[in-house]
Amino acid sequence: MLIGTALLIIGLIYLLANLNLITLPVSFLDILWPLLLILVGAYILLAFTKARRYKRWAFRKYFRDSDRDMDR
Repeated sequence: MLIGTALLIIGLIYLLANLNLITLPVSFLDILWPLLLILVGAYILLAFTKARRYKRWAFRKYFRDSDRDMDR
C-alpha cells in the first residue's frame, strides 16, 4: 500500500514535469532515490514484522483450538 502510494505520487510528479506544468530542480533525483530506498526498506521491515506476529498468533490459535477438540 505504501509503496503503491509512493510510486503513484512520484509518477504524478514526473508526469506534471513532462507536461511542463511544474519544474523540478536537478537535485530532485539526488534526493528521491535514497528516500525511495529508505521507504521501501522500512515498508519491507514493517511488513515482515507484522506477518511474523500474525503467524505466531495463527499458530497458537490453531493448535489451542485443535487441542480442545481432541479433549472432547
